[in-house]
Amino acid sequence: RPHHVDGGGEEISAENQNITAIQVEENKTENQNATAVQLEENNADVFINIKDNIKEIINKYNNQDLKIENINKQINKLKEEKNSLSIFKVSKKKEIQNQIEAVMFALGREISVDELSQTLGIEKQYIENAIDTLYEKYSFDSGVVLVKVNDCYQLVTNNKYYDKVNLFVENTKRKNLSVAVQEVLSIIAYNPKITKSEIENIRGVNSDFAVSRLLECGLVEEVARLNLPGRPAAYAVTSEFLKSCGINSINELPDFENIKISDEQLLVSDFENNKKEDKQQDVNDEE
Repeated sequence: RPHHVDGGGEEISAENQNITAIQVEENKTENQNATAVQLEENNADVFINIKDNIKEIINKYNNQDLKIENINKQINKLKEEKNSLSIFKVSKKKEIQNQIEAVMFALGREISVDELSQTLGIEKQYIENAIDTLYEKYSFDSGVVLVKVNDCYQLVTNNKYYDKVNLFVENTKRKNLSVAVQEVLSIIAYNPKITKSEIENIRGVNSDFAVSRLLECGLVEEVARLNLPGRPAAYAVTSEFLKSCGINSINELPDFENIKISDEQLLVSDFENNKKEDKQQDVNDEE
């Protein structure tokens, strides 16, 4: 009987071991399953985080793209405004240039920047810029040129084509200037604000007709009345004379010391003959 009991105990022990092994396996399986589930959950959380991060990155880049697009739109808008402003400025500059060109053409006389600015209501800077452009347009290679005389400007025909223009325009005043009149003109040119009596003292003959002729031709003008007995008039050359000579001021005239004839070069007989010829010429001109 004890042998039988011992055998039964072994069977019970074996069963317990089997149960324990099964429980261990079940626990192991449950633990593995739980671990697997936890890993899957963790992986899912990681995937969700990664997905959220990717979305955030994509949104961030999308926002940057939108910002860049907005910046580009603003740049393009500024460029369009700049181009429009440039076109407006060019148009305004061209309009001012055309106005000045029309005024000069119709006026037929010299005009200053101040007069243009005050009359047209345009700032001097714009007037000067337009005149610079007109200088380029009316160069000395064209038939009409823009000249500057005593800080004034005028559109005139190019001296280069004087002979051709003269075929259509009778310029008898210039053509008929006698030697005596030309002499008086030279004296006035080199002696601004000179009186008629001073001219006559230099020439030694009456110069009434010569001065009147020059006034008629617009080559000289009365510039002052001296505070002397009789209030004599003082004369100087006009801008018309300067334009005829192709110069801007009397300072550009040839140096008188370099062109005058010395006293030693004049013979007494020639001097007397010249005086007689001048007197005769003045008589002829007066007739």
